[in-house]
Amino acid sequence: MKTCSKCALSKPLAEFYPYKSSPDGHQARCKRCHIQAVRRSEVKHRDSMLARRRAYAKRETKRIAEQSATYQKTHPEVFANIMQRRRARAKHSGVFLVTAKDLKRLYAQPCIYCGSRISVEIDHVLPISRGGRHSIGNLAPACMKCNRSKNAKTVMEWRKATKP
Repeated sequence: MKTCSKCALSKPLAEFYPYKSSPDGHQARCKRCHIQAVRRSEVKHRDSMLARRRAYAKRETKRIAEQSATYQKTHPEVFANIMQRRRARAKHSGVFLVTAKDLKRLYAQPCIYCGSRISVEIDHVLPISRGGRHSIGNLAPACMKCNRSKNAKTVMEWRKATKP
């Protein structure tokens, strides 16, 4: 049993929060008095607490944005995969796991359209905007020139449009 320093009632030790610095290992106030004091303090200092929380949130948002931008610059293939999955989800065409190993294998291959090994990107053979899925079966390596000129066309439409 212990007497609360605030309400002066004798209560069992279970009614007091642990506190290592105290001789008996418990706070001087009971849990109920402690909670009331915290609530009064929150009401009294509400504006300053909210201002601190807003400032912290602003700093954290800025820090996370900077961290994300750095990660995006150092890992462009991961970010591209994230954006492709996002577009696929938006089109409700299905998103399947494409592992880093799969992407690495695709980036190591030459362009399937012209055979170039310069600036290889990942292309959706059937574009997501046309109902294609973001899955390993619909991904192929394509050089930047072919991939950008193909845009949202199917392979047949693109070949027909690029023939002289």
